[in-house]
Amino acid sequence: MVHEDGSEFIYAKTMTLRPFMQRFMLRRYVANIGAKDGQPKGSFHRTIMADTLNMDLKDNTGKFNCGKPSGYVEDFKALSPDMQDLIRQIKRVRVIFGTVSFEDAVDQNGQPVGDKVTAAYPFIWEIDNKDAFKTLGDRFAEYSAKSKLPLQYVMHFDNTIENPLPNGSKFYTPTAKVDFSEEFEITEEDEKLFHDFNDFIKNFNDYICKQWEEKVQTEQKNPSAADVETVEDFIDIDVDK
Repeated sequence: MVHEDGSEFIYAKTMTLRPFMQRFMLRRYVANIGAKDGQPKGSFHRTIMADTLNMDLKDNTGKFNCGKPSGYVEDFKALSPDMQDLIRQIKRVRVIFGTVSFEDAVDQNGQPVGDKVTAAYPFIWEIDNKDAFKTLGDRFAEYSAKSKLPLQYVMHFDNTIENPLPNGSKFYTPTAKVDFSEEFEITEEDEKLFHDFNDFIKNFNDYICKQWEEKVQTEQKNPSAADVETVEDFIDIDVDK
């Protein structure tokens, strides 16, 4: 876990997560090739957050879906190599909002952090790893199957799965288990935090939509050479009355 201002990292072997809600977005990282000292190493193209990915989502580049074609791509290999490469760069992101607590948490120096994070701590977790994306999706499906509200039951994380890579490296994905043995009452504090999360989502989406509108207006005023060529290729048809 990292503090919101990036100043402090917290580590623990186990955590308990109480999810309030989830949203989805698409994201693509674009590296700034040849960046000099002090310049950004890259930037993210992001869509708005939505309840589902089965729709076109405005992004901060003035396009939809970070440039990915609409709908399901039936024949991926039929796409141009450039489009195939673009789609591979775009990540599905599951964004989970809720509270989290840790057992025996320590800081980056291995020192105990006491009760700083043993109580429920608000969090936003953006998951773009495809395995972790599915793992958490399966857990949310359990809530739906039992017609339960996610924020009334916690998930326990006490293990990880080791995933080897062809080059010998490894990465780890979480395991999670929903605990239906205890139902949490929804308090006024929970309701306030729920509204705060919704406000965050609205502000985020408003910001992305504003960027989308600005980029669209700029494109309309300064069309690309490809757009101009497309317009010039149009055929005018006169219909005799």
